[in-house]
Amino acid sequence: ALLVRHAVVYSTLLSSTFVGVLYLAPKRIRQLNRESPQQIKWRASLAALACLLSCSTSSYALHILTGNRDLRLHVPGFLDVSRDVPSTCLVLAQTGILYLGPLSEMALELYRALKADKQLSFLQFWQSWYSIYIDPTLQRIVKPDGLRWQTLRNLLVAPVTEEIVFRYLIVSVWKATHTSYIPLLTPLFFGIAHIHHACVGLFNGERPG
Repeated sequence: ALLVRHAVVYSTLLSSTFVGVLYLAPKRIRQLNRESPQQIKWRASLAALACLLSCSTSSYALHILTGNRDLRLHVPGFLDVSRDVPSTCLVLAQTGILYLGPLSEMALELYRALKADKQLSFLQFWQSWYSIYIDPTLQRIVKPDGLRWQTLRNLLVAPVTEEIVFRYLIVSVWKATHTSYIPLLTPLFFGIAHIHHACVGLFNGERPG
């Protein structure tokens, strides 16, 4: 029970820190539109700082939970994916399943459109998919405008930082408690990190989002 309490406290601290550091940005930056390149750069830098702080404290947290006196930065473990390639591939495949729904929906819409125009072939489907979905994303990254930073935030910064904190670090802490409810408990702390959206909406009389 004591290990579980420690895990709850530390996981909550990680979640709070991940969001709290975003408020270190100057007020003039926080007042900008969320899609502003300047705000995205600030938030990306602060999210990276939150990741660094979280990694630098994880060894100490695991020391409390497990008694391991090795307080070196607890980072190499998740970088060395070659230790268990099958398990790593399985986790990536399971994560990818989450995106099959939206991708299937887009593919079905494109299929119906091509079929209606009587232009249905594999080559035509691939060319249309590339021009509608893939090429615009690449162009947003290449072109030096605001869309570049929005795309990098959505495809790189947010996924990487969130996976490190909410999947690797928090799951590592809960593994030390030897509980079998990790898949049910750990997502709750991801929700805690986003509860401020609901609070802001309620205080401003707006719908949370």
